[in-house]
Amino acid sequence: MASNADKILSEARRWIGHYERRPENDNQGWDNPPTYSGGSWIVNKSQRDSGYSFPVPWCGCFVVFCANRCGYKSYQHVSNGGVGHGATAITFSEAQRRGWLKRNPVAGALMIRNGVHVGIVDRVYDNGTYSTIEGNSGDAVTARIRSVKDNWYFVVPPDLGKATDSNTQVMFAFERTDVKIYGGWRTKTVRNQQMRKFQKNNPDYWTRAIKTTMPQPYSFEAGPKSTYGKPQQYGGWPSKSIRDEQLALFKNANPGVPTRTYNYRRRISGPAPVASGHDKFS
Repeated sequence: MASNADKILSEARRWIGHYERRPENDNQGWDNPPTYSGGSWIVNKSQRDSGYSFPVPWCGCFVVFCANRCGYKSYQHVSNGGVGHGATAITFSEAQRRGWLKRNPVAGALMIRNGVHVGIVDRVYDNGTYSTIEGNSGDAVTARIRSVKDNWYFVVPPDLGKATDSNTQVMFAFERTDVKIYGGWRTKTVRNQQMRKFQKNNPDYWTRAIKTTMPQPYSFEAGPKSTYGKPQQYGGWPSKSIRDEQLALFKNANPGVPTRTYNYRRRISGPAPVASGHDKFS
């Protein structure tokens, strides 16, 4: 059974890359249109979950939003029995009153500074750094790397539990499928014969001889000449929403090119790259 740490992290990771002022992207597939002209669905819903009917800085609201969606009571709004609140000073004081404030990061805990900013600790590394998922960081839900020397507190409720997948991360990607592999054959000679036959029948295609790990390894790949030298795989990104946004841009720029989406699990051996963007702390 998943721990509460797993639940809050799984929900928070879904929203990495969603921006504060891109309602045309964030609202896709949702039945909750933005209520404020400058805000996207994720911002507006976070603020409503935190009890606000008007725009406010939303780092704390994002925590409440994730907690509500994954059913984790300790981080839900104070009125629901949790410590979460749009105002980080209230979240800090509630956690302090309950004895939940610690000085060491734990996966799934809240990274918090009184009245300044709050985020969710994603992974903790042996080199003194930890990764976070933070709402309203660079006007977005952003993945960041922070140091234990930066003097943050951490909200660690007794029911948080241990994150079970802290060493892996799901990545999202897509590939163009107009380039294919042909083969394999037992000998290079047969492969070359087949490749020459393909070249004769498909003069508008490029070909490249390759060797695979199949029992009969000699193969070749081919595709339209317009694809030569261009990448076939795109990604991966830590968020499905980012992948889908990039795929839409690719399709718009390459009409008619067939594509396939997929995801894979990557083992984390060190800190993830620091996301770009300037902090806009609440």
